Amino acid sequence: MNLKRLITRTGIVAIAAAAAGTVLASSVGPISEETPPATCDPGSFVGEIQCTGRFCDKIKIGCKKYRGMKLGSAFWTQWISEERGGVRNCPSSHHYVAGLACKGRYCDKVSLYCVQVANANNLNCGMTSRVSEERGGRLSLFLGDKAGQQFLANGIKCSGRYCDNKAFRVCEVSFR
Repeated sequence: MNLKRLITRTGIVAIAAAAAGTVLASSVGPISEETPPATCDPGSFVGEIQCTGRFCDKIKIGCKKYRGMKLGSAFWTQWISEERGGVRNCPSSHHYVAGLACKGRYCDKVSLYCVQVANANNLNCGMTSRVSEERGGRLSLFLGDKAGQQFLANGIKCSGRYCDNKAFRVCEVSFR
């Protein structure tokens, strides 16, 4: 499966996501180092990212609601930035991203709000393309090409000055 090619097909991706029973629950933010963190409502997870401002300083998240999940513990990860490798994953394969926080100049450091989904199975995982304000500033975390597929992010990779470019580790999931 060519993940980069699938990400660029946003029209088809949006239709497939709607058919899969996921709905855009809300849009939260924008967040930056001057604002509080943004989190999705319980049962909703980050499904889209939009960057604006210099060095992706302002981040807006789109939340998607999923049904049939058994939610467990939730917590914030430690801060990451590009200076130390820029990779942070939720600590277990059954925790997924339901919010983001920023601190530092131009939102240089990022923390993920990870929520456990006890009845999730990861089928396939991969990295998205990068999002930044220079590249149009919008990224869907849906990597599939078929109706019925469900995807959740469980990690982030920052690169570029001030963590300007953000890519996400996304897994196709099923619920038991």
